[in-house]
Amino acid sequence: MRGSGPLLLLIPGGPAGTSLFDDVAPLLAEHYTVLTYDPRGLSASTVDDPSQDITVETQADDAHRLLRAVTVEPAYVFASSGGSNTGLVLAATHPEQVRTLIVHEPPITELLPDPEEHRAHNADIYLTAHTIGISAGRGQVPARRRFQRARRVGRGGVGRDWQRCGRTSRSSSARQT
Repeated sequence: MRGSGPLLLLIPGGPAGTSLFDDVAPLLAEHYTVLTYDPRGLSASTVDDPSQDITVETQADDAHRLLRAVTVEPAYVFASSGGSNTGLVLAATHPEQVRTLIVHEPPITELLPDPEEHRAHNADIYLTAHTIGISAGRGQVPARRRFQRARRVGRGGVGRDWQRCGRTSRSSSARQT
């Protein structure tokens, strides 16, 4: 923890850890008490049985216990990528602990065009991470993002894709609880 002010929990996406926020945490600490952590099984965090899957519910419970250990007040929560799922489950199961949740790049493939393709790619990353290693699975993500950007631009840009999903703009808002 660093800084002072209202508590801000930063939840990284897998397979990242605390280091994901190394550049931004000191800046946020000028206005918030910033709490970062390595999710279970990632970076410096360990697991009892590496062959067992770690569910998003387990990750959310870990975040809940971490918040409970440091404050009784609701916290601001910023969750990125796969950590967004953790943040969403945390807010759903322990709404009293979350003042505001901001999800950044949530991996909600069902809202994208061609969700089957995205599910298959995610399954491939999962299989690669479990058979070859997390680093190999992580290596598939940047190439995928470049492919998706090129594909969106080729079909008329991001705005059109967002409209297909029932949105009229790219802006999003955080939900306060």
